[in-house]
Amino acid sequence: MDLQARIELWKSIDPDPEFCRRAEREMLLLSCADEDWISARMRDFEEALAPETAT
Repeated sequence: MDLQARIELWKSIDPDPEFCRRAEREMLLLSCADEDWISARMRDFEEALAPETAT
């Protein structure tokens, strides 16, 4: 599932950006325990989420 699809999925469950961030982080933690990798993916997620929350 690509990044935009995950954002849409989280927003369909709860549009609150904080929920989306927590859900994405939890999903990443299930995939990998490497904090550096998770931080990098969360930066990507934040960049993709920012335009969504600006509107």
